[in-house]
Amino acid sequence: MKEKINEAWALYTIESVGITQYNIFTKAGNYRWGKIYHANKYALLLSGSCELITEEAGTDNKQILSPKSGIIKIHSWIPNIFYFPEDCHMLEWFQSDCHIEKFEKYTKLKKNI
Repeated sequence: MKEKINEAWALYTIESVGITQYNIFTKAGNYRWGKIYHANKYALLLSGSCELITEEAGTDNKQILSPKSGIIKIHSWIPNIFYFPEDCHMLEWFQSDCHIEKFEKYTKLKKNI
């Protein structure tokens, strides 16, 4: 297991059987990711709430997530970023060989907070 901890979040990564899993604790007031995954990504919110922002056809779509939302599928090639108005615990997973790239529009959003 790999561990990465900073002021905004604690990320624990597990790689097994071709799947990368993130176990993430994010503090309120932070954005996380701002990337494009070249494979489907899945998320499950275990505690707290967050806003998932995705861009499709040049339009930002916002979805409020809670533990009651169940497993969320973010389709491949869809830019996405999470905003956390409160402390959250989330699991995310995707194919280990998935190429990931920054989505500049959302990367800039993270820097404006």
